[in-house]
Amino acid sequence: MTQDHQPERTPLPSTAEESGPGARSRSRVVTTIAAVAIALGAAGYGLKETVFDKGPTGTELSEGERGSVEISPKKIEEVFKLADTKTEDTWIHLEKDRFPYLTAKGKWETTKDSAWTSGFYPGINWLISEKDSPDLYAATNYFASIKTEELEDQKNNDTSHDIGFMMMPSFGNGYRLTGNEHYKDVLLTSATTLASRYDEKVGAIRSWGKKADPENYKVIIDNMMNLELLFFAAKHGGKEEFSEIAKRHAETTMNNHIRPDGSVYQLVDFDQKTGEAKSKENVQGHNNDSVWSRGQAWAIGGFTIAYRETEDPRFLDTARGAADFFIANLPEDKVPYWDFKAPNIPDEPKDSSAAAIAASYLLELSSVEQDETRQGKYFNAAQDILSSLISPKYLSKDGEALLKHGTQHKNKNEGVDSGIVYGDYYFLKALSGYQQAVSGN
Repeated sequence: MTQDHQPERTPLPSTAEESGPGARSRSRVVTTIAAVAIALGAAGYGLKETVFDKGPTGTELSEGERGSVEISPKKIEEVFKLADTKTEDTWIHLEKDRFPYLTAKGKWETTKDSAWTSGFYPGINWLISEKDSPDLYAATNYFASIKTEELEDQKNNDTSHDIGFMMMPSFGNGYRLTGNEHYKDVLLTSATTLASRYDEKVGAIRSWGKKADPENYKVIIDNMMNLELLFFAAKHGGKEEFSEIAKRHAETTMNNHIRPDGSVYQLVDFDQKTGEAKSKENVQGHNNDSVWSRGQAWAIGGFTIAYRETEDPRFLDTARGAADFFIANLPEDKVPYWDFKAPNIPDEPKDSSAAAIAASYLLELSSVEQDETRQGKYFNAAQDILSSLISPKYLSKDGEALLKHGTQHKNKNEGVDSGIVYGDYYFLKALSGYQQAVSGN
């Protein structure tokens, strides 16, 4: 995600080489989603069985590869059991202070603890350990704790905005599930670190580059996701100004990154003297006029979080616009290509990670949405996406990642048609939220 700070990667050894939450609490959000799910069922939406006959590049699928999957409690449990097996297999080979990132030939390549993706592997383990079978998932609780603690030194890492991505899946989930006060303290320190990259004149947190860089002030759409760390800290003993910084950053992003049709620019470079935008780009998209699909998913998530925490209707409208564009431009199987305007569709790579992120936050958007038609639209879209992701077309039984067909950085040929750790994290997050919704828990 962070173009200027691509993680150093090291492949995991194979077995043969082995020597040995917000103003609305989580429960309230889940309850609201459950109410939406029940209402949709009464309206005739129900659980879907979706059939897709085309592969990620438009090729015909064999009978066994076709996506024809009901999102049943049994199927979700199977996915979490598969995830548990995969994380245990990964743990066997995982060195201290190394974290899964992308797969190459089905095997994880790993990064240092300073990589922006380092928090997602402990986050995956926290999500697995949250399930209702403590004996089955006991090991993942241990894995989550160990890998979370290995990230503590990053609480003072002020070299980019990525500390939110690193700390909320790891320490954030850890605190939510265990109530460990030390985890909260780490989050508060991390929020202070993130806030140190804020500039009042620009009204945003600098994403890339040194804090003292006088020439460039680059802010990317992905940064919206880091605001949750500031909102959390403001409500758990941190400075109240953290919430104001987060709100101002969301306003600046809303006014500069969002096009009239709801699509997004990935990056805006600001003039630090005037606060005005100097340029707008899509570093990871096809070109500056295209729409990078994962950036669109980050916008759905970031503005949904901003609305959840502030109840500012402008942020709800922005989340709606981003969601509406995403949904309207999905292909038949509901998993986007890496860029919605890539030139050679359908012969372009898909990005299952963008689909997983979007599904997770479309569920939450449906829970905070007051318009019943929109509630149904967003819930149904999340359901359609998950129906595809849990099919053999995208769910990997053999590789170390859960999802196939992710794209990290097409323009650099990095992680194209691969497993991606954050794709797996948001996939499990979405499935967990969906199961809680339809069961009414």
